[in-house]
Parts: sequence; C-alpha cells; structure tokens
Amino acid sequence: DRIHLLGARNDAALIAAGFDVAVSASLSEGWPNAVMEAMAAGAPVVATAVGGTTELVIDDATGFLAPPADADALARRILDALQNPEWSARMAAQGRQRILGLFSMRRMVESVERLYDETYELNRTHRNWHRTNHGERGEHGERQYR
Repeated sequence: DRIHLLGARNDAALIAAGFDVAVSASLSEGWPNAVMEAMAAGAPVVATAVGGTTELVIDDATGFLAPPADADALARRILDALQNPEWSARMAAQGRQRILGLFSMRRMVESVERLYDETYELNRTHRNWHRTNHGERGEHGERQYR
C-alpha cells in the first residue's frame, strides 16, 4: 500500500518532489534522466554507482551511491536515507543545487554561446593565418595578392 504505479504523467517533477527517497537500482546506465529529474526536484537520491550516475551523484554529499548488483548495500543506503531525514534533506538540497547549476537552461545557453564564440574565433584565426600564408583566392581559385 506504500508503492503506487502511476503510469505516464505530465507532472512528474511535482510528484518527485514529494518522494521520501528516489532509488535507481540500474546495473548499467548512460545518462540517468530519472536521477537527474529527482535531484532537480529536490528528492533524496539513492542509486547504484554506474555510468553517468557517478557524474551526477556525489556519494554522501548530493546523494547515496551503492555498488551495482549489491542489493544489501542498496537496502542499507535506502535505510540510511529514510532514517536520517535531516541528512537526506541536506543532500537533496545540495543535489538540487548541483543539477540546477550544471544543467539549468541558462547554463546550457551559456555553454552553447561559448561554443559558438570559440568556433567563430577559431575559424577567424584560421582564415587570417591562411590568407597570410597562402594569399587570397579569386572566384576560380587563383591567388590574388594585394
């Protein structure tokens, strides 16, 4: 009576914010969206230390990690989270700050802008170097010197 399977929802972030603990027991993982969404919602996270999860969750700082395929260790970490609500709340808050700091829309836009700026500067520098060392080319590829 304490577990509810809700199916597809549009309000997952609101639901995750009310979790006592969010658990990911994956044996392998790419980039764990469920972990990221739970952290962004401010839920305490217990997860197995696989794939991208270890880049998101800092053990005992932003959540709890357990070895993969170790059900006893995972259960201990879940109990740690449930039996220490203040500690879990601090880790959940730090996890939320981490996710919002690394993956907020503003951060993503700034990263893309920086990439565009770097690419533009690299191309500009390369064009100038090429002109200096090879002269400019005309419409049909012939060298033009000024």
